[in-house]
Amino acid sequence: MRCGGSPIDIATAYLALGTIMTGLRHVAKTGRGMLLEVSLMESALGFMHAYFQGALVGLRCPCG
Repeated sequence: MRCGGSPIDIATAYLALGTIMTGLRHVAKTGRGMLLEVSLMESALGFMHAYFQGALVGLRCPCG
């Protein structure tokens, strides 16, 4: 069952907002534009950090 809203899309929108605000500040300070990129994949990976940490903690060292 699909949820009402996509949390990844919403998180990416917030990241885009922060990126745009940073870009506007850069333009105001330097007068030069900049390339802004926001990725859905990177946003989704940001949610996965707890799962990645759990997987790493569960791994055993093969040397001992």
